[in-house]
Amino acid sequence: MPTNDWSKADTVAVVLASGPDLTSALEAAVREFDRQDFRARASLLAQEIVVVGEPLGRREGRDVADAAACAFRGQGQMARIVRPPSAFMRARGLVPSVGAGDWVAVDIRGRGAGLRSVRVPRALAGAAMVAAIDLQGATSPIGIWPAYVHPLVGAAASSSSRTSLAADLALAFSTSGVLIGGTVGSLDIGVATEDLVAAELITLALRESGDAEVGPWENPLVQRATELEIGVTRPDQIRLVPRWVGSPGSPKSEALAALADRLGLRLGLPTP
Repeated sequence: MPTNDWSKADTVAVVLASGPDLTSALEAAVREFDRQDFRARASLLAQEIVVVGEPLGRREGRDVADAAACAFRGQGQMARIVRPPSAFMRARGLVPSVGAGDWVAVDIRGRGAGLRSVRVPRALAGAAMVAAIDLQGATSPIGIWPAYVHPLVGAAASSSSRTSLAADLALAFSTSGVLIGGTVGSLDIGVATEDLVAAELITLALRESGDAEVGPWENPLVQRATELEIGVTRPDQIRLVPRWVGSPGSPKSEALAALADRLGLRLGLPTP
């Protein structure tokens, strides 16, 4: 169940939605997966969607995974949330023959990865997945995957010296899309895309404060992901689409356009 490879596509859409609140922004982002220009549309609508989320209890009052699942269900789509394996399940995985049935080995040979296979939770095997990322959180569209693999590999990927290994682990998952939710300045933002690398780049750019010395494309995780071709490899493959869903003429609609312009400059995207 490899990650979708859109690196050879003409362009991939990254929809930057905003509205009166975070819920409306995420609902607008979820609606994008029902549009014809999203290549993963057929696979998502044909089966239950697994929303891959962060652990509960990280931040009170907001859960992007729960909001995303509710938005999918509101469109009549089956959706369930899968969180990272519990400490108990991880401990079972370290005991030979005890927790073997909890994990499924996924062969990623031949795709340039430094690993032959990756063991993932059985609950995710063969699932159509949408990763839900909180902008105010600590994880990212590619960086989320070490929490979902067998603990022996996940621990290595989480170490400060092996952070780029998360890109290799992403090859073991069938990620059909990414939803990103959070607040940027005065704006509540919902981002939808089906490309992991584009999602990682947008997340990095949205989280930047001030003048960052290293651009998103130079991030080690992004560079490894482009080497593996798990998504876009050049700026001209990204099409950023701002979408305001609030009242026409709102000052926030202008702020959204300004944010889109800033992101385009930061990521080196072609001028529309």
